[in-house]
Amino acid sequence: MSSRIREALVELEGDVSGLRLAPPAAVRARGRARTRRRVGALAGATAVVLGAAALPVWRMPADPPTAVAGDPRPSPTCAPEQPPQPGVLMVFFKQEVTDEQRRAVLVRLKEFHQIDRAVTVSPVDRWERFVATHCGSPDLARIGPDQFPDSVEVHLRRTDPAVLARIREAVRTLPGVDEVPPPAR
Repeated sequence: MSSRIREALVELEGDVSGLRLAPPAAVRARGRARTRRRVGALAGATAVVLGAAALPVWRMPADPPTAVAGDPRPSPTCAPEQPPQPGVLMVFFKQEVTDEQRRAVLVRLKEFHQIDRAVTVSPVDRWERFVATHCGSPDLARIGPDQFPDSVEVHLRRTDPAVLARIREAVRTLPGVDEVPPPAR
């Protein structure tokens, strides 16, 4: 078919003055040049797209962030949040508690023979526990040790809800005590 088109064009060339057909080799050379330009442009566009896609991966930090705000999964570098222990009662002191008031609470706790130990927890210790548990929290930077009260962890020898309730009632009204939340079950 292309030979018939060629013949028709040659015949047309004779009829129209000034119309010159390029030799077939020149037509093929222009076609190859056009193909090379298209392939080069396509290769360049592909390189730009792949480079743009790889740029975020290339600039990624060695250690990705531990957690994203709103991410419900725990961070792999955070200590897992410990469930509240049964048989442990927390006594939180007021910010303005005096040493005498603190000692009075500890003396009152010693009256209960069911208590295995009463551990004083400083605000710094409480804050460090909080940081270890919630290290992926975006609000962590706004919280400091000064926002945690002094407290006492009361550990019983055996978990007994009735004994925990009696201890709670005995210390929650003492001066300097801010809160004694109900123990975990």
